Amino acid sequence: MVVVQFMFLQINFGHTQRFICA
Repeated sequence: MVVVQFMFLQINFGHTQRFICA
């Protein structure tokens, strides 16, 4: 559960970073 949450958080953070960069 913790691993899945961490992966989801990392993916969400990556999308946010991409949106800010774009």
